[in-house]
Amino acid sequence: LAQKGEFRKIIGYEGTNEMNTVIQTFNEFQEKQLEYQEYLRNQAKILEEQVSQRTNELLQSKEKYKNLVEATNDWIWEVDSSGVYTYASPQVYDLLGYTPGEFVGRRPFDLMPQEESRRVTDLFNSFVQEQISFNSLENKNIHKKGHIVILESNGTPVFDAKGSFQGYR
Repeated sequence: LAQKGEFRKIIGYEGTNEMNTVIQTFNEFQEKQLEYQEYLRNQAKILEEQVSQRTNELLQSKEKYKNLVEATNDWIWEVDSSGVYTYASPQVYDLLGYTPGEFVGRRPFDLMPQEESRRVTDLFNSFVQEQISFNSLENKNIHKKGHIVILESNGTPVFDAKGSFQGYR
């Protein structure tokens, strides 16, 4: 069956040799066009299958990562280059009394005593400037109920595919 935009009629003509040559050339062109359209349809099917397969693989990988992060006893977090939380695992609730949703969008320094906030902000800014990892950074945090909780944090810089600094994890 012809699809929209396809012309499948082969022209027949009996007459001068010049006109027969033109019609034969047109018919050959039409056959090549139909073959190419079929090729494109097959390529589209292949691409659809590849996209579907990769989407499934990505979803499985995401689920695996989520299960791994949520099964650990450690609090896993991510901040952007400005130090704003973009992710907080559920363990933040056990440590600080906040749900992940209450944490995302805040900065770590917002939940620290003022003096501690200044100290850690200065350290964090130096890490960002050098784009280096940090380990065993002790910091005081204010639990949702008001008491102080001392945490030890590690952070690894995150870069995008072009090598641009994106934040820490």
